[in-house]
Amino acid sequence: VLITWLIRASKLGLVGGALWATHSAGVWSLQPGVPNPAASRLRRDILPEAAAAVDSVPSAGQLVDQAAGQWNDGVSAACSWLARAPSSLTDACRGLLVSQRSE
Repeated sequence: VLITWLIRASKLGLVGGALWATHSAGVWSLQPGVPNPAASRLRRDILPEAAAAVDSVPSAGQLVDQAAGQWNDGVSAACSWLARAPSSLTDACRGLLVSQRSE
């Protein structure tokens, strides 16, 4: 029982220590407009040649705007198709009637 308790306590301590270390490094900073210090340090020290690729990643706001635009385009296309459906169906039926009469 004591060994099980020690194993669980050590796991909890490892998880808590990892959370504390990442929080103190600034990984969990979610303030908008404030650059993440961990990401800045990563770009500067570890991956300086990848900074251009990291900077080209769109922001969350840009992704939301793009998704909303694509959603609206899809809704417009669906509504246009529905609006054209009766006349398209009528034209198709007339074409079938004409082809059957010519046989």
